[in-house]
Amino acid sequence: MIPTTLASHAQTPALLARYPAVRQRSMDLAAPLSEADCQLQSMPDTSPTKWHLAHITWFFETFVLEQVEHHFPNVYATAAAA
Repeated sequence: MIPTTLASHAQTPALLARYPAVRQRSMDLAAPLSEADCQLQSMPDTSPTKWHLAHITWFFETFVLEQVEHHFPNVYATAAAA
């Protein structure tokens, strides 16, 4: 059952199905960069690549996965409680 907190129930399966392709595309874009490159902030108005990769994952976890999988462990809440 998909909870009513999602904006569109019909879109949830599509979002779940698309995430692996979106994640792979993100990783493909970052692949030419070294680990050091991913940590650099290229200009004051942008964030490092590693931040963007993490943020995509956080959005998916927070706005899609946790809404569908109520038993999914929230690593941020777990870490904050430690």
